[in-house]
Amino acid sequence: GEYTTGFVGGEASDSDKGAGVVGLVMFDLRKRNKVGRLAMCGVNGAKFPAIRDHLQKKIGDVYEGLDLTFDSFPNNDECKPSA
Repeated sequence: GEYTTGFVGGEASDSDKGAGVVGLVMFDLRKRNKVGRLAMCGVNGAKFPAIRDHLQKKIGDVYEGLDLTFDSFPNNDECKPSA
Protein backbone atom coordinates (compact mmCIF):
# COMPACT_ATOMS: atom_id res chain seq x y z
CA GLY A 1 0.00 0.00 0.00
CA GLU A 2 0.88 3.64 0.23
CA TYR A 3 3.24 3.46 3.20
CA THR A 4 5.11 0.38 1.97
CA THR A 5 5.51 1.02 -1.77
CA GLY A 6 3.61 4.20 -2.63
CA PHE A 7 1.56 2.11 -5.07
CA VAL A 8 -2.21 2.41 -4.58
CA GLY A 9 -5.02 1.37 -6.88
CA GLY A 10 -2.67 0.45 -9.69
CA GLU A 11 -0.71 3.72 -9.69
CA ALA A 12 1.60 5.93 -7.70
CA SER A 13 0.01 7.61 -4.71
CA ASP A 14 -0.59 11.32 -5.23
CA SER A 15 0.45 12.06 -1.65
CA ASP A 16 3.89 12.88 -0.30
CA LYS A 17 4.46 9.12 -0.02
CA GLY A 18 4.52 8.36 -3.76
CA ALA A 19 7.72 6.36 -3.36
CA GLY A 20 6.50 4.66 -0.21
CA VAL A 21 8.25 4.83 3.14
CA VAL A 22 8.80 1.31 4.40
CA GLY A 23 10.18 -0.04 1.11
CA LEU A 24 12.62 2.85 0.68
CA VAL A 25 13.89 2.46 4.24
CA MET A 26 14.27 -1.32 3.91
CA PHE A 27 16.17 -1.05 0.60
CA ASP A 28 18.48 1.50 2.23
CA LEU A 29 18.99 -0.71 5.30
CA ARG A 30 19.89 -3.61 3.04
CA LYS A 31 22.47 -1.42 1.28
CA ARG A 32 23.96 -0.74 4.74
CA ASN A 33 24.00 -4.50 5.50
CA LYS A 34 21.48 -4.10 8.33
CA VAL A 35 18.91 -6.45 6.76
CA GLY A 36 19.15 -9.25 4.21
CA ARG A 37 16.27 -10.85 2.38
CA LEU A 38 13.21 -8.71 1.72
CA ALA A 39 9.75 -10.01 0.88
CA MET A 40 6.30 -8.61 0.18
CA CYS A 41 3.06 -10.48 0.58
CA GLY A 42 -0.39 -9.79 -0.76
CA VAL A 43 -3.57 -11.32 -2.08
CA ASN A 44 -3.02 -10.76 -5.81
CA GLY A 45 0.43 -11.66 -7.13
CA ALA A 46 -0.43 -10.11 -10.50
CA LYS A 47 0.20 -6.68 -8.93
CA PHE A 48 3.88 -7.35 -8.23
CA PRO A 49 5.27 -6.67 -11.74
CA ALA A 50 3.62 -3.21 -11.71
CA ILE A 51 4.88 -2.60 -8.16
CA ARG A 52 8.43 -3.49 -9.25
CA ASP A 53 8.16 -1.08 -12.21
CA HIS A 54 6.83 1.62 -9.89
CA LEU A 55 9.67 1.11 -7.39
CA GLN A 56 12.22 1.37 -10.19
CA LYS A 57 10.75 4.70 -11.35
CA LYS A 58 10.28 6.22 -7.90
CA ILE A 59 13.34 4.82 -6.10
CA GLY A 60 15.80 3.11 -8.44
CA ASP A 61 15.92 5.97 -10.92
CA VAL A 62 16.38 8.50 -8.10
CA TYR A 63 18.66 6.83 -5.55
CA GLU A 64 21.86 5.17 -6.76
CA GLY A 65 23.03 1.79 -5.58
CA LEU A 66 19.85 0.42 -4.04
CA ASP A 67 18.99 -3.20 -4.78
CA LEU A 68 15.23 -3.18 -5.29
CA THR A 69 14.77 -6.93 -5.51
CA PHE A 70 12.39 -8.71 -3.18
CA ASP A 71 10.66 -12.05 -2.95
CA SER A 72 6.91 -11.85 -3.46
CA PHE A 73 4.08 -14.08 -2.35
CA PRO A 74 1.93 -15.29 -3.98
CA ASN A 75 3.62 -15.76 -7.35
CA ASN A 76 2.88 -13.27 -10.13
CA ASP A 77 0.34 -15.64 -11.69
CA GLU A 78 -1.53 -16.43 -8.47
CA CYS A 79 -4.34 -14.86 -6.50
CA LYS A 80 -4.93 -16.08 -2.95
CA PRO A 81 -8.07 -14.46 -1.52
CA SER A 82 -7.56 -16.26 1.77
CA ALA A 83 -4.12 -14.71 2.29
